[in-house]
Amino acid sequence: MECYEGMIVGEHCLDRDLVVNIQKVKAFTNIRAPGRDRNLEIAPSTKLSLEDSIEYINPDELVEVTPKHIRLRKRLMSEYERRCVRRQTTS
Repeated sequence: MECYEGMIVGEHCLDRDLVVNIQKVKAFTNIRAPGRDRNLEIAPSTKLSLEDSIEYINPDELVEVTPKHIRLRKRLMSEYERRCVRRQTTS
């Protein structure tokens, strides 16, 4: 599936958002625990219905509906725009 900036691709255990680049490959270093990367298991994706998606989103998020997909995304696509708005509201 194609991804783009502002698309919600996972769930963070804390209240705040975590900005990641899912297209970037994990950097390998010479220092790592043996077997740590091999034991990594990725949980299967959760398919939300339209009703579940609408209930799930936060006020700064949108549900994007196309004929083939239902996606969650941020209202402001660019991380730079989201940071600017966040700074204006806290000032």
